[in-house]
Amino acid sequence: GGGGGAAPAPAPAVSRRGVALALFAAVAAGAGRVAAAMAAEDTKVNLPKQANTKRGTKKEKGYELCLSQCLYDCTTPKTGPAKERGECLLQCKDECARTPAQL
Repeated sequence: GGGGGAAPAPAPAVSRRGVALALFAAVAAGAGRVAAAMAAEDTKVNLPKQANTKRGTKKEKGYELCLSQCLYDCTTPKTGPAKERGECLLQCKDECARTPAQL
């Protein structure tokens, strides 16, 4: 046998206070990153969602909704003969458009 090996080194002493401080530091560092990520998300939420790029164009949501409702009302009359979609489209564009680009 080879009984000449060195004795194992003693384990370093670990106090409860040391473990608690290390754990607290890790949690605090993680919480800081979470808070920073949440703050970044808040700024993203507050930005307008491409509303400015569509304003005044045919893709503006309000214009699309107005045109859709107008076309529905025009092509499904309550009394009398139905109008053609093309005729209604011209009438509804005049009614709903607020800019020359929407005509």
